[in-house]
Amino acid sequence: MADEEDIQQESADELETDPAANNPSEDLEDQNDVDSSDLENAAEEARQASVSNSSSKEECPPCKSGSPAWMATFADMATLLMAFFVLILSFSDTELPKFDSASRRRTRSSRA
Repeated sequence: MADEEDIQQESADELETDPAANNPSEDLEDQNDVDSSDLENAAEEARQASVSNSSSKEECPPCKSGSPAWMATFADMATLLMAFFVLILSFSDTELPKFDSASRRRTRSSRA
């Protein structure tokens, strides 16, 4: 509780001592009264600095874009292998009676 009262007291003191805090519209008017020639001079200096810095820098080599060539080849190969596997699987014919008889024969032969 004491901390909250201290904070409220400090903010009240700031409002009393800072006239701009009491009237924010006056503060905005002061900001709008900035001399435009100062801004123009600062902008011109910034332009000149950027031009002089860019001419002294070394040219950057062009960046390579896209993936390496082997990656496209590998992706194509993997896709084709998957497609052939699905194609072969779709041609397969699963006959449960043949599997059952084969498993029975196998278990009989392993017992003997």
